[in-house]
Amino acid sequence: LLIVPRSSVLDGTVHRKPDAIEVDLDDDERLRWEGTGVAPDPALLTRFARVVHIARRNERVFESNTRRRIGQLMTLVVEGLAQPAALLPDLHRGGVDPEQLVVSAWPEGTGGLLSRLHSTAVIGETASDVLVIAPDGRQARDVSKQVQLVFGYSSSLPLVDLALGIGEARATLMLARRRGTIAGPETLATLAALLEQQPRSRLAPFVGQLVRPLVTTRVRGGAELLDTLRTFIAHHGSVSATAEALFVHPNTVRHRLGRVREIVGRDPLFDDDRIDLSIAVWAHDRAARRTETPAL
Repeated sequence: LLIVPRSSVLDGTVHRKPDAIEVDLDDDERLRWEGTGVAPDPALLTRFARVVHIARRNERVFESNTRRRIGQLMTLVVEGLAQPAALLPDLHRGGVDPEQLVVSAWPEGTGGLLSRLHSTAVIGETASDVLVIAPDGRQARDVSKQVQLVFGYSSSLPLVDLALGIGEARATLMLARRRGTIAGPETLATLAALLEQQPRSRLAPFVGQLVRPLVTTRVRGGAELLDTLRTFIAHHGSVSATAEALFVHPNTVRHRLGRVREIVGRDPLFDDDRIDLSIAVWAHDRAARRTETPAL
């Protein structure tokens, strides 16, 4: 007897193939008998399938409860209310070395699917995501390709640093969702990645104080000032490179940047002020992209 995926819609509950009989097991699978001897009575096979279905349903309930228990334990570890060592029994059962592991974060509601596809892992379901502890990230990448899901993963670390790994995995999952591609710890070490993790409300003051005054109707050529500032930032504070990109004289660039300084009180020629302005322009442009993106 084999348990196989349901590959097509069939008439009735019994399906005959050469040297095989299949009966419905549940929504996703069928129970198949294969052999060259005397075939079992289809009615008997159907009754047996019901028994298998009940057993598998109970097994899945147990697995679901286990994933929720592990997820709750991971949450307590993140909050500092439990020690990572509390997960040692689960790691041993899952075949994961506590001295070297990788945490990956996946979209909420994927726990059952990930459990079936991971052979060596510990999986926990939380209120916001699914966390997978595995020896490395290779298996997760294979699963991602198979089911077309993006995920984020942490650097390799020991169990004692589990809270750090969970934080990295969740941060990279956020980036993965926004970018539509797998994200790892190397993607976190950029200013853009740091900004992408911030809520819109936290960046709103930068836009309100450093960009909006440039584009009000009271400012002549405000859009031109903002475009010059954006280009200047993109060219790492080089006046000559900005002038070349905009096909204007360097003095024109200096004049426009001087107007920016007069209007918002920050000098793009100073490194600290240029960082503040770059954050403001980035947040403004992200909000504009969201506005332009049609609702699905």
